[in-house]
Amino acid sequence: MQTTPSSLITSALKKCGILGVGQTALPEDLNDAFNDLKGMLAQWSERSLIVYHLVDYNIQCSGNQSYKIGLTGNIIVPERPSKIEAALLRSNLSASIDYPLKIISAQQDYNNIAYKNTVGVSQYLYYDAAYPNGVIYLYPVPSSQYELHIFVKDELGKNLDLTTPINLPEEYYEAILYNLCVRIASGYQITLLPSILLLASTSLNTIKTSNLQIPLLQMPNSLISRRGNLQTFYSGDL
Repeated sequence: MQTTPSSLITSALKKCGILGVGQTALPEDLNDAFNDLKGMLAQWSERSLIVYHLVDYNIQCSGNQSYKIGLTGNIIVPERPSKIEAALLRSNLSASIDYPLKIISAQQDYNNIAYKNTVGVSQYLYYDAAYPNGVIYLYPVPSSQYELHIFVKDELGKNLDLTTPINLPEEYYEAILYNLCVRIASGYQITLLPSILLLASTSLNTIKTSNLQIPLLQMPNSLISRRGNLQTFYSGDL
């Protein structure tokens, strides 16, 4: 997307009827709309179907049970993630082997592990989304011969300012423009045309459909075939 927030905001103000042809936005209107834009993109960054990319951050394990992630943590990231989407442990030996980690989503389940200092190849990861740095806990505790790789949602609109082009795929332009119209209009108590509301909805749904990924589902042990083979299906097959 090769457009700046300033140009995008000007277009949105015109579509809302706040600006006429040839008119320029007042600084206070521009700043208010810019705050709307940043807030909207921050909300979108938390929604898996809107974020088009996962970022792989990794760190060499040091025999520790936990690692901090954030602006000042062991794993340095632009913004402390609210959730770990996926993770794996990678062996540093001659044959690199990846060991997928199961994400423990509830602290109570992690608390139920009686002896957390067990050393070995990690099988589980629990993430405490503390602020300003989150904390990643691994069980069992891996040695220094492994790398930890975590995958988190990319941040939309990183380092956003009024004059720098927004670095997003082209299909995001209409979704941002028309959904920004909705936010701006609410601040000015303006009733938008139904066509703008429809464009805001359909353009956002287009992105969600494009980003949809359906993983393979593994059958639970109780449904393993008599031959002992673990059966896998696409979600759409069930």
